[in-house]
Amino acid sequence: MVGRQPGLLLLLLWLAMGCNGEGPAADAASVDGAQDVGDAHGDALTNDQSTSSEVITTDGSAHDTGPQQAITLLSCTTPILDKCKTLTESAEVADVLWLKVIFSADLGAPTQVVLRVDGKLAGTNKTAPWSFEWDSTFADDGEHLLRIEATLPDGDKALDRKVVVNNCDADHDQHLAKWAGCDGDDCNDQDKTIHGGAADLVGDGIDQNCDDADGVDDDGDGYANKKSGGTDCDDEAFAVHPCADDVGGDGVDQNCDGIDTDDCDDCDGCTSDTKTKGGCSHVDMPLGATCDDDNPCTSDSVCEFDGCLSGTVKDCDDKQACTADSCSPKSGDCVHKALTEGDACDDGDPCTSDAICTSAKCVGKKTLEGGACDDGDACTADDACHGGKCAGAALKCEQGQVCHYGQCGPILTVQVPAGAFHMGCNAALDKSCKAMEKPQHEVWLDAYEIDLYETTVSDWALCVKAGTCKKPKGDYKHCNWGKEGFDKHPVNCVNWFQARDFCAWAGGRLATEAEWEKAARGGCELYGVDCAKKMPTWPWGEQAPDCTRAIMKVTKGMGCGDGTTKPVGGRPAGKSPYGLHDMAGNVAEWVLDRFDPFYYAKSPAKNPPGSDIASTRGRRGGAMDGTALHMRAARRDGDGPVHAHERAVGLRCVWPKP
Repeated sequence: MVGRQPGLLLLLLWLAMGCNGEGPAADAASVDGAQDVGDAHGDALTNDQSTSSEVITTDGSAHDTGPQQAITLLSCTTPILDKCKTLTESAEVADVLWLKVIFSADLGAPTQVVLRVDGKLAGTNKTAPWSFEWDSTFADDGEHLLRIEATLPDGDKALDRKVVVNNCDADHDQHLAKWAGCDGDDCNDQDKTIHGGAADLVGDGIDQNCDDADGVDDDGDGYANKKSGGTDCDDEAFAVHPCADDVGGDGVDQNCDGIDTDDCDDCDGCTSDTKTKGGCSHVDMPLGATCDDDNPCTSDSVCEFDGCLSGTVKDCDDKQACTADSCSPKSGDCVHKALTEGDACDDGDPCTSDAICTSAKCVGKKTLEGGACDDGDACTADDACHGGKCAGAALKCEQGQVCHYGQCGPILTVQVPAGAFHMGCNAALDKSCKAMEKPQHEVWLDAYEIDLYETTVSDWALCVKAGTCKKPKGDYKHCNWGKEGFDKHPVNCVNWFQARDFCAWAGGRLATEAEWEKAARGGCELYGVDCAKKMPTWPWGEQAPDCTRAIMKVTKGMGCGDGTTKPVGGRPAGKSPYGLHDMAGNVAEWVLDRFDPFYYAKSPAKNPPGSDIASTRGRRGGAMDGTALHMRAARRDGDGPVHAHERAVGLRCVWPKP
């Protein structure tokens, strides 16, 4: 990462103002619904002092989350308020406006700041530390007055700026946005070429005319007509389209395949289609079942709430920077097209720029010695090129602290030593052994480090901020992302691919099943003679699970009766022999392995990598909706890797020792 400017401590306050898509907003909102983003994201330190007056627009959906770039409301490098750089007078903005207020602490930091919108208080008075988020909304379109009031070393000062708010036609295409409060036909108010009256081009993957189809769909059945380049042979009949049930002999080609014959294929890989007396039967396959997404370039496709979702995309990278690599959607074969002389390419070197293909080789301009670069390590600063290599200095943390996920803090990992343990159900102590937990077998593992706690919402937010992770999206009300006060709860509603990518961003990976289980139960160096018979049933030992040791389902309900997860580390009585928290309960955790119920019978004795034949991925550890039996350290199960709607599944990462 590029380091922060030394010697300059800048204070960053974020104000979110926006239309929530539910009609007129309140004149001023309290900060009750705002998260402590500064604390969670590490935003309190930055060297960004840029100002902006550009039009900021949203993506035009009904669930806007704000633009990616903030407008600087106030940027002070002097304690004299009216000398500060500010938002340009009468700057136009869209419905969601992020503003930042920056003060340089060594030039006289304010002790208090208040923001007002149209004369009404939009935020609560705050004193240092200034790590918080203001959240307010504009009442309507038109001109609005923003006032920043600050108590500075030379007295109280106020500064006014006006903005023009344009909620319903941010892209100025004369079509109002398509959400509540605007009632227009523009489904993307960021792009002038997309609105209800636009011509729709079929095959480009874009719905230009906002009718929910890529092309012209007059009958609204979701299939564009053939005249516009689609596949619907009758765009006036809602029941006639390529995926309709075709009844042979009725004189109508319902599924547009050119013949009038019985055909029950509904184009859904997650239904079992059969011919019946009354026509066709379509039975939903269970969630997580393997399915065919009709794409030969993907594997591990599984059934999800939205149908058959693709898993792993075929890797066609030939490691040659001057070829364009792709997979043929018809044959599934890899295609490598040579780039032409002078085409831009990626030479994979952070110390070069403007790389182009020259004589079939990717050649970039060398960055000047000492030039800024990014070494990909979140725990380094002031990254620069020296001797053709990009490297940064490790972030210096206070005594007793380490850099974790790009921030200094207490040591948050545990060292698990190299050595043996016995994996699988210990029948000598555990009377609930399952077939997939047998046989118990000795496994040797190399040393590794593992997270002391489950990955939290605030941890995930750092990865989102870095641009690597996406905000979790789940259908359950129990998903923790975006909830006030849940920053230290485990992140949930993330799928296996997202969990894998998070750990890669952090510099580690997901644990193998063997690594996870050893961390949960301890190694033979702790138990000595008869190690196999001493493997504990639960991470803490043989005491029956209860809410003093695990966040679990009890008589009163899930989450020890509260129906939610709890902040990580809140049940120290349930720690594992190595001191890890929540290895049973709160959320279950994705592991690296494919889930094979029969793997233990063929597992190698050293560093088992997991099965290579299953499409599902493993999950370990009980969860807030699991009973006492689910808390057992030997328990294992699996799920489809794209399954992200699960309220009770999260992750933790490991770092193998070099």
